[in-house]
Amino acid sequence: MAEKTSIQRHTKWRRGVSHHRRTEVWKWPAVKAGNHSARRTLFGCKVFENFAYVIHVITRFGLASMLHLWPLSKILSGALILVGVVAVFVATQSPGASTYEILTKVIRFSGVLSTLTIIALGAAWRWVPHFQNSIFPYLGGRWIGQVYFPGECGEETRDVTLDVIQTAFSIKLILKSDESVSQTLAVQSSKSDTDEYKLYYVYENKRKEGRSKGSRVYRGVAILRFELDQGELHGDYFTETHRSGRLILGDRKRNNWWVFWR
Repeated sequence: MAEKTSIQRHTKWRRGVSHHRRTEVWKWPAVKAGNHSARRTLFGCKVFENFAYVIHVITRFGLASMLHLWPLSKILSGALILVGVVAVFVATQSPGASTYEILTKVIRFSGVLSTLTIIALGAAWRWVPHFQNSIFPYLGGRWIGQVYFPGECGEETRDVTLDVIQTAFSIKLILKSDESVSQTLAVQSSKSDTDEYKLYYVYENKRKEGRSKGSRVYRGVAILRFELDQGELHGDYFTETHRSGRLILGDRKRNNWWVFWR
């Protein structure tokens, strides 16, 4: 049997969660008749499940190259506080309602609140510079520069463009020259205590048709450093063909401010 795709596995996981939710809902009458501790436990599990599902979608499809830089424990605490505020509001607007009925309404809203929280954080990162730099700077857009590498007569250069596709939780790099195109296979972002921003990534390079060694494919690794004061990208790369070089990209065309998806 052919291996299931990521989408199929994700759909099966989602259906499993939905079935689990329906099963748990039928258990609520028993919990309703039980003690307050049981109700609070089930309520907390439901809220956490909704938030965890949003995180699952981000990580399942390779969108988590920047997720580790976010203060997830604080975000989760804030989300739970927000749910608590909603619970108080629902309770004041539903006089005479039982605890079971109030918690049921809050759980229905918890999934929406979790999604809206993620969207709000992503928008804040994209449009608030100070908050953005506390996580990782926005590098989205097209960068223009040169690649430097050893040649037969000394160091040679090639003009290149780097397209950076970045969201609040992921980043992808596409480097193009007249001879080849390379795309990232995996990216890991890093922020030091001294606000030094780096990208560690594995890429695949493919030579263009009609060029020397056309259609040749090889992989490499690279370290890219963002110079915040200069607004430049400096990096070093190493390939499985035992070649190495460096790149400097200084000219940048930023994406429009309203383009928050790349």
